[in-house]
Amino acid sequence: SDNAASGGSGTLTIKIDGCGCWGPSGKLKLTFLGVKSVRGLDKIIEDCWLYEEVHLSEKGKFEYHVLLAKSELLIVADKVKFIEEIRNL
Repeated sequence: SDNAASGGSGTLTIKIDGCGCWGPSGKLKLTFLGVKSVRGLDKIIEDCWLYEEVHLSEKGKFEYHVLLAKSELLIVADKVKFIEEIRNL
């Protein structure tokens, strides 16, 4: 899947093309707010999302763990927004 990320000032946005993967289906945008830490972001481009887990965190309100086919992603943040991109046919 194609994954792209951008961010700044404690905000991180990840665009996901989940077509053909086990994880999220379709095209999604995840925006994390109050980001405390990120690990593995540089390795997610062109990787395939397998599944995710959410855990409580001492550093932020939650830890968002993503297992990908070749790597892992960990985001500690206070909030997350999931937006499904809808395209006109």
